[in-house]
Amino acid sequence: MLRKALANMATHSGHERLVDMGSVYVEDDQLEEGQQALSVAVVTCQQAGMRTLVLGGGHETAWAHGRGILEAFPNERVAVINLDAHLDLRKAERATSGTPFRQLANYCADHAREFQYACFGVSRAANTQALFDEAERLNATLVDDLHFHREALPALEQVLAQADRVYLTIDLDVLPQPRCPPCQPPRR
Repeated sequence: MLRKALANMATHSGHERLVDMGSVYVEDDQLEEGQQALSVAVVTCQQAGMRTLVLGGGHETAWAHGRGILEAFPNERVAVINLDAHLDLRKAERATSGTPFRQLANYCADHAREFQYACFGVSRAANTQALFDEAERLNATLVDDLHFHREALPALEQVLAQADRVYLTIDLDVLPQPRCPPCQPPRR
């Protein structure tokens, strides 16, 4: 469906470099296998000098995409910037759309790397106190949805100043409710 929607978009100079690398399909409960396949594809593309854009799915793709970037550049500081109402730092037995940034934090800890995580547009109503405590433990940069306009740019500049590379991920629920009503978490 995404390919069909994007097929009729105008192209401009430089877009001839856009390459569709295909799809990663996940059957039944094979999420971890799908994430591994996506991560390998991201590493391959990134190391070939390409930028990667993963479309579709939910935030269960974030762990694989982020890990691929981290693996492709083991000696660089990678800032993980998440535009999202949710922190997605849940602790769970299995990977879900709510666990990717905890998984990335654990990956960084296992590989003696700094985990640079920033979440912009966080909703207090959509996250438990335990998730905010985890974000604090990880020294994450947070800008909540109610202060986004005032605080986002200075926080973003600070995050970018400490990074060699950026992994940007966007969850549509970060958009204002009138722009994307079906994606919205509860607001305060």
